[in-house]
Amino acid sequence: MRKVKNFIYITMLACLISIVLGCNSTSRNSALPFPKNPPETIYLYLSADTEGTLESCNCQGGQMGGLPRQAQFFLDFRQSPSLLLDAGNTMFPIANQQEYFKWYYILQIYTQMGYDALNLGQYEVSLTSTQISDMVVKLNIPLVSCNVLEKSSQKPLVKPYLIKNVDGVKIGIIGLVEPKEQPGEGIFIANPHDALSKYLPELVDKTHLIIVLSSLSLKSLNTIAQKFPQIDIILNTGGTSTFLPQKMESVVVSSLSGKGRYLQQLKFGFDSSKKLAWIEGANAPLDEKISKHEGTVFILEQYRNRLASQSLSLEGLENGID
Repeated sequence: MRKVKNFIYITMLACLISIVLGCNSTSRNSALPFPKNPPETIYLYLSADTEGTLESCNCQGGQMGGLPRQAQFFLDFRQSPSLLLDAGNTMFPIANQQEYFKWYYILQIYTQMGYDALNLGQYEVSLTSTQISDMVVKLNIPLVSCNVLEKSSQKPLVKPYLIKNVDGVKIGIIGLVEPKEQPGEGIFIANPHDALSKYLPELVDKTHLIIVLSSLSLKSLNTIAQKFPQIDIILNTGGTSTFLPQKMESVVVSSLSGKGRYLQQLKFGFDSSKKLAWIEGANAPLDEKISKHEGTVFILEQYRNRLASQSLSLEGLENGID
């Protein structure tokens, strides 16, 4: 791993850290052994609200964002042990064939980056259930959502949650999206409260820490934080602006927006009683100081070539290679 540069954490206030220590008293399955030598620090890298953005924007003050810089950032700055997570809205808000085709390339690049879990956001659930199911089969991408259901069967359209083993620490990652009046054909969005009530008991028994990836309104976030103290961390996008970790009831909440111009870098650790003890975070700009990853540039060139030829079918595409 290269020496980390420009990696500045903005530490939360001491009073906030003390609230985490004093109030996060959710019981866990005592039969689930905690590792004898857990990592002192676990890192989370969060992306969100990409909204179909592939390349850097010509923003005031210079170029920002873009998938090539995002890929290079992880190569240069990712620390271990860590998880790569996305809170949702990777796709552009218009659910047509061209945007679905672009979404394939975005997810292919995310697969190459090594993402551990990606939530279905407000924009993705405008697709049809068949389109999402086909994408999961095509790419084997770790999409999660516990309240996006296949309408006829009322079963989860993607995995409701994943459990990742991070140096012996078992971390549950579950996805949520705000219900909308007209989701895509074949999709039913269940009430987030009902979906969490169904799946959280399973996660509490199987994990040491629970993370929610969500695309929710501030009102929904407050309700969930109040009613589900079993949750440790919520990473949100969509209905909230960008903010670093803060407390909502006993739950730590962080939020990211901005069309892929920033990533959030978070790190946390446990106390001697196996509970979340502290969390710190910073927003990392994907600016001109970060070079563009050549492999990602190559995949995007393939995308542009296919787009120019108006060949928007996923047939014959494997791993982003024509």
